[in-house]
Amino acid sequence: VVACSDHESAVLFIRSEIPYDFLMIDFEWRGKEGIKLARLARSQRHRKRMPDIVVASIKLGRELEKFARNAGVRECVMKSADAAGVIEEIRRLVKKRER
Repeated sequence: VVACSDHESAVLFIRSEIPYDFLMIDFEWRGKEGIKLARLARSQRHRKRMPDIVVASIKLGRELEKFARNAGVRECVMKSADAAGVIEEIRRLVKKRER
C-alpha cells in the first residue's frame, strides 16, 4: 500500500516500475485532479491493465462519472462509515488478480 498526500508523489509512483494491484483515488482528495491521475496511469504502458477505483462520499453525477470512465476508471465505490463497499471492492480485485 502506497499513500500519496500530494500530486507530485502520486505521479512519481504511477510512473515508477513498482507493481501495484490497483490504483485507488479518493475523489474528495483532489476531485477531477485525482481522476486525471487515472488517465496518467492509463497512458503508462506498464499500467494499462491496472484497475482503478474512485472512492467518493457522494454518488458521482453523470458528467463526473463519464469523465472518470473516459479517464480509464473502471470502478466507482461509495464511502461508508464501515468502509464495507471499499473493502469488498478491494477483495474482489485482489481475487481477480490471483486467478
